[in-house]
Amino acid sequence: MKHYFKRVPKISMILVSVFLLSIPSAFSQTKADKNPYTGVFQSENDSTINFIVLERNGKIIARNVWGVEELDLNEAHSFTLKEWGLTGQFSGVKEAKFQKYVEEINGQQHPFNRINVEPSIPFLYNSNPNFTDFSAVDQESCSEEYKLHSLAKNSKHPEKIEKLIKQIKSDRYGWGKQDSLLIYKDNKLLIEEYFNGWERNDPHQLQSVSKSITSLLLGSLITEGKLTDVNAPIIKFLPQYARILTADKSKITLANFLNMSAGLEWDEWSVPYTDPKNTRTAEMGSDDSVAFTLKRSLTNKPGEHFSYSGGYVSVVGGVIDTATKLPTVADYARDSALSALCFKNSFWSKQNDGKTNTAGGAMMRPLDMLKVGQLMLNEGIWQGKQVIDKQWVIDSMNPETNPYNDTYGYFWWHNSYSIGEKNYSAVLASGWGGQEIAIIKELNLVVVKTASNFAGQSQLPTMMKRFILPAFFDN
Repeated sequence: MKHYFKRVPKISMILVSVFLLSIPSAFSQTKADKNPYTGVFQSENDSTINFIVLERNGKIIARNVWGVEELDLNEAHSFTLKEWGLTGQFSGVKEAKFQKYVEEINGQQHPFNRINVEPSIPFLYNSNPNFTDFSAVDQESCSEEYKLHSLAKNSKHPEKIEKLIKQIKSDRYGWGKQDSLLIYKDNKLLIEEYFNGWERNDPHQLQSVSKSITSLLLGSLITEGKLTDVNAPIIKFLPQYARILTADKSKITLANFLNMSAGLEWDEWSVPYTDPKNTRTAEMGSDDSVAFTLKRSLTNKPGEHFSYSGGYVSVVGGVIDTATKLPTVADYARDSALSALCFKNSFWSKQNDGKTNTAGGAMMRPLDMLKVGQLMLNEGIWQGKQVIDKQWVIDSMNPETNPYNDTYGYFWWHNSYSIGEKNYSAVLASGWGGQEIAIIKELNLVVVKTASNFAGQSQLPTMMKRFILPAFFDN
C-alpha cells in the first residue's frame, strides 16, 4: 500500500489510502471556517499533487485522489502512520491557518504549501492529469431522487441489518474496514450508511468493479450500433494490431477476452501487484498495454481456459477507443448511454500509456454504483427507457456465456446464497479491498458496499448470509 500524500506510481494506481485526522484538544471548540488545518495543500515540486483538509462530524478529513486513512494528530500537529512508515507535520501558522505540511517516508521529505483554492473533490481530480472526469456534463439537470424508506416497514427482521451496522461502526469482528453500505429492495433505498469519514458525494476507488463498468460501455456501443458480433475475431475491432494477431492468435474473439478465455499466457495472482514481476503491474507500466497483452504467448486454445487478466480488459478498452475515436474510454463513458444515469464526482485513472485503466481505475460514489446495479437489475432500463441493449445485459449476467467457467460472464461474476433450503443466484461486480455490487433479480435486491480491506478476503458473502438476506425472510 502506498502512503497517502506521495504521488502513486502509475504501475500502482490500483492502490488507495484514506486519511482521517482527529482534532487536537486545543482546537476542539473552533468553528469549521476557523479550523487551522482546513484547506488545500499542494506539493512544492508538482502542482498536480494536492490534498484537501475538511472538518466532518467533529473530525478533520484529509483527502487526496486515493481516499482516506485514520490518523491521530498530536499537540505538536504531527502524526505517524506506522503501517506505511510515514510521518507528517503541519507548521507555519499564518492568519490562524497552517501554511505548510511536510511528510517523510523512507527517509525522503515531501513538502506541501497551502494554496488559495476552495476545497472540493472535483478540484483534486481535475487538477491531476492522471485522471479523466466522466461525470454527467449537465449536473443541473440531474436530480438525486433517492430518499430513505423505513427499514422496519420494508423488512421482516430489521434488527439483523441494524446489528451489522452496529458491528461495522464498532469494528467488532473485523468489520471496521467497511466504508459504505447501501441496500436497495423492491425499488426502495432502505440503507445508505457511510463509515470512517466517508460521505455520499465522495468517490471511492472501485478496483475491478471497473471491469463491469467497461462491460456496460461495450453494451453502449452495441446499443448505438457501433459494434455488433462479439464472437467475431478481435482483429476485426483492432486492425492496427494485425501484425501481432497472426496464426492462431487471429482466431481469438472479442468474447474470449470478455470471459477471460483468450488463451494468452497470463498470471496476475501468483505474485503480489506490488511486485514489478507481476504481469498486470508490468502491463500497466508498459508503453502500449494492448500490444503488451496481445504479444503474450498463446498457451491455450482460445475459449477453453479461464485466466483472470486485467490485460484482457485493456484490450477491450482498446476496442472501445478504436470504435469511438475518442481520446480515452473515460471520455466515452461521459458521453455514452451511461450518461443517462447522471454520475457525479466520477473519475477514471490512466495507465502509463495514457489509456484508461479499464480493469481497475474507476472512482465513483457508492450511490452511482447503486445506479449501475439498478440498471442491471432492470435489464438495461433506466427511468423507463432502454438505455443499454437488453440482450447484452442478459448475456452479461448469464453464466452460460462462459462455457468453461460458470462463475464468470462478460466481466461480471456469478455466485449464490442460500437461505434455508432456498438458493438465490447473484450477479456481482467485485473489486479488491471489498468493492461490491450484488444483484439478486429474484429478490429485486441490490447491495452495494465499499471498503478498504486490502489485506483480507471479501466480507460480502458473510454479510449477505448472516445479516442482509435473513432480514427479508421469516425465521
